[in-house]
Amino acid sequence: MYREFSIPGAGYGVFAAEDLEPGDIVTWYSGDLMNSEPSDKIYVTAISGGFINGLRKPVKGEGLASFVNRETRDMSMQREKL
Repeated sequence: MYREFSIPGAGYGVFAAEDLEPGDIVTWYSGDLMNSEPSDKIYVTAISGGFINGLRKPVKGEGLASFVNRETRDMSMQREKL
């Protein structure tokens, strides 16, 4: 589930509604596929052969992974197979 933070200016976040186990798939990364790395990396994840410029506002029926906090913004740590 997602909701807007009660902290002013914090935006949206994804929250688990139940306990999760390591390896559980909870969402997917929706957004525009790009060949070059965008300058604004806040919502970007790197994939094999490009980048996904993630959603900036939640869209019903789309993946919410761009709203999940992660440990690093280092693109080398974000590589995934698609």
